[in-house]
Amino acid sequence: MEYLAHLRGDGVGQSVKEHLDGVSALAGRMAGEFGASDFAAAVGSVHDAGKYSEAFQRRIRGGAVKVDHSTAGGQLLVESSGNSQVPERPLQLAAYCVLGHHSGLPDGINYDDITDKKTLKKRLTKTVDDYGAFNLENEVPKLQLPSGIKFSDTYSGAFFVRMVFSALVDADWTDTESFISGGADTEPGKREPRPALSSIAELKSRFFESIESYINPADAPPPECADGASVGKQTLMHSRNLLLRECIAAANSDPGLFTLTAPTGSGKTIAGMAFALAHAAKFGKRRVIYVAPYNTIIEQNADEYNLRLGNENVLQHYTTAGYGDSMSEDDERSRRNTPAVENWDSPIIATSAVQFFESLFAFKPSACRKLHNIANSVIIFDEAQALPIGKLIPCVRAMGELVRNYGCTIVLATATQNALDKFFSCGKNNALGIPATEIVSDPHELYLRLKRARIETIPGKLTDEELALRLSEHESVLCIVNTRRHAQKLVEALKKRCSESSLEDTSNGVFHLSTTMYPKHRVRVLDEIRKRLKAGDVCRVVSTSLVEAGVDLDFDTVYRAMAGSDSIVQAAGRCNREWLHDASDSVVYVFESDEHTPPRSIVPNIRAAEQTAGKFDDLASPEAIYCYFEQLYANKGNDRLDDQKIMKKLEGVGVMFPFRHLTLQLIEDVTVPIYVLYNEPGAGEAAAEDTGEPPAELEASAMTETQKLEKRLREGERSRDLFRRLGRYAVSLYSAERTNLCIVGAAEKLDEDVYLLTQNYYKEYGVELTPTGGDGLFL
Repeated sequence: MEYLAHLRGDGVGQSVKEHLDGVSALAGRMAGEFGASDFAAAVGSVHDAGKYSEAFQRRIRGGAVKVDHSTAGGQLLVESSGNSQVPERPLQLAAYCVLGHHSGLPDGINYDDITDKKTLKKRLTKTVDDYGAFNLENEVPKLQLPSGIKFSDTYSGAFFVRMVFSALVDADWTDTESFISGGADTEPGKREPRPALSSIAELKSRFFESIESYINPADAPPPECADGASVGKQTLMHSRNLLLRECIAAANSDPGLFTLTAPTGSGKTIAGMAFALAHAAKFGKRRVIYVAPYNTIIEQNADEYNLRLGNENVLQHYTTAGYGDSMSEDDERSRRNTPAVENWDSPIIATSAVQFFESLFAFKPSACRKLHNIANSVIIFDEAQALPIGKLIPCVRAMGELVRNYGCTIVLATATQNALDKFFSCGKNNALGIPATEIVSDPHELYLRLKRARIETIPGKLTDEELALRLSEHESVLCIVNTRRHAQKLVEALKKRCSESSLEDTSNGVFHLSTTMYPKHRVRVLDEIRKRLKAGDVCRVVSTSLVEAGVDLDFDTVYRAMAGSDSIVQAAGRCNREWLHDASDSVVYVFESDEHTPPRSIVPNIRAAEQTAGKFDDLASPEAIYCYFEQLYANKGNDRLDDQKIMKKLEGVGVMFPFRHLTLQLIEDVTVPIYVLYNEPGAGEAAAEDTGEPPAELEASAMTETQKLEKRLREGERSRDLFRRLGRYAVSLYSAERTNLCIVGAAEKLDEDVYLLTQNYYKEYGVELTPTGGDGLFL
C-alpha cells in the first residue's frame, strides 16, 4: 500500500515519506538561521506521522472519515523508546509544534478547565488511530535543544517554540504548495512566479548610488546667506548629510541594540535605511524590516524605498483581515491562494507595529508562519515612542529576545527617545542586560542646530468657533486634535468661518484628515495638501494625530490640542519642517478645548507632561522628553506596563505554556472594519453634489474597482486576496459606531464580519460619525 499525504486534482499523489522528508529538509534550513536546524528537521520528520493510519488513507482516497492526524506525531516524540533518555523539556517543546501545525499552538494545560481536551497535556494521552506503518519507512529522530539559545526563563522557551513552529508551518505549506502546483508556478491558474529578488549587497549598492548626491564631505560648512531662512535651509541640508554619514559609520559597529535620536525632518528615513543596509551587508543579515506605528508612515516611506530599491524587493504587510487565520487540515485551495506575503520571504519588509508584535505573540499558523524569517535581520522601529505604554514590557522583551537569541540588530528611531534603553539594560522590568548604542554622537547639539519653531501655550480654553477664527487667520496652518469627532466638528466650523469671512479659495483650501477616511482616500487628500503647500496656495488642515509622526508635511503654523510632551514635539515637526522661514516666526500653539475632553487613554500622558513642565526651559529638548517618559513610566508602574499580564501568565508554568492566553492586543480600543465601496473619490464618485448617496448601477464592463470588490463579496468570496484588496477601502470604527450606522440605514451587514457602508460617506471628512436617520414623509 502506498501511503499518501496529498492527492492532486489530476490524480497524482504525494507519499507521506516524500512529504515528511521534504518538510524536514525545509524546516531545518529555515530554522538554521537561529541555530535550530537539527531540532526543526526532527520536528518536520514526524509532523504528519498520523497520515500513516488506515483511517487517513481511506479519507484521502475519498472516504467520509474524520481523522486527527496531527496528534500522532507529538505522541510519537514523547512516547518513543528511542527518546527515553532525552529530557522531557525538548520533547514537549517539539510536541507543541507538531500538535499545532494545523489548528494552532495548544495551551499546555487549561487551569480553568482541566477537562479541556485540546491542551497539550490531554492530547498527548488521547487515543489515536494506529500509525505503526510510520516505522516501516522512517526512524524516530533524536532531539536536542540548540546550544546557542539561552533559555533564561519560560518566556525564552515559549518564544523558541513559536520560532520552530513558524519554520515547520512554512515548510509544510511550502512543500504542499509545490506539490499541488505540480512543482512549478507557471501552470495555468497557478501562482505567477515571483520576480528574482536582489541580494542585500546589491540593494546596498543600489541604495547608496541613489543617495550619492546627499553625502557631502563631513567638514563642508553650510554656505552663509544674508537671508536667515536661507541660512536655515542650508543648515538643515548640512545636518541631514552629517546624520547620514554618522549612520553609515555606525553600521560597522557590532550587531545589537541601537538608538537613533534625531529631530523630525532630519532625514531619519534615508539615514536609517543606509545604516540598515550597510550593517546587513557587513554582518550577513538576511533582510531589513521596517516597522512603523501608523499606516500613513508606512505608505509614505515604503514609496521612498520602492523608488530606490525597486517594487519587487519591498514587501508591504500592514493590512490585517478577519479571514484566513485558520485552515482545515486538507484545505488545499487555501494553501494555493496563500500569498507570498505570509512568510516575509523578501529582502525588505515594511510592516506595522501591530502586525509585527501581535505575530510574535500569536498561536495561529498563518500569523506565525513569517516569524522564522525575522531571525538574522536588521529591524528599524520608526517612531518608537508610539509603542503603547501598556504593552511596553512584552514588546521590549520580544525585541530583547530577537537581539539576544536570534541574531537581530534593532534600531529604535525617534525624535522623542522614550527611555526604553533602561528596560533593556537595567536589572529590573524583565531586563535582558542589553546595552543600547546611540548612533548620533551628540543628540542635544543636533536638536539645537535643527530647532526650527518655538512652542507657545494659549491660556484658557478655546471653543471650536474661537479656534476656527484663529485658524482662518493663517494661510498655511495645521491643527491637530485628539479625537475624530472633534476633527469633524472643527473642520465644519472652519469651513463656516471661512465662508462667512468671504475668504478666497475656501472650497479647496480647507482639508480634513483622520481615520474616518479609508486609506486610498487619505492618500489622495495628502497628495493634494502637498501640492498646495508646495505651490504656496492657501492650505488649512484639521487632522487627528495620524499626521503627527513621520508624515512629510510642512506648515507655517501649527496648533496642537493638549497632549503628552512627545505628541507636542511630533506636531512641532510639521512646523517649518524645511526651514523656509525664520525659526522665531514659526510657532506651535498648544491649546485646550472648551468643548471636547481628551480621551482617557492620553490623560496619563498629559499629567506626565504637566509634572515635568516646570523642570525644563525647553520642553522639546531631548533631556526634557527623556524625563517626561521616565515620569510617565513611574506614574504607570510596572504592572500597568504589561496591562494584559502576559509575563505574569508565564510565571511558574514550566513548559506548560498557555499559548492561547498569551496573545498580544497592541491597540486597546478594539475597532471593527466597515468597507466603503460605493463612493470612491476620483473614480466615479458619489455624485458631484457629494450627497453621501450611492451612485447608479454601472454596466459590468464599466465597473470600478470598488464595484468589482463588492460583487466578489456579495457572491460569497472570503479570500485573503480579497480582504487585502478591501483594506484600501476599510474604515475602522468602534462597534457602537458601526451599529449606529446600521440603525439609521447607512450600513448593510453581509455577515458577522463584513459590513458595507451604503451612505453617509463624504469626500470632505469620510464617514459621518454622528449620522441621523432618514426623512419620513407622511401622506
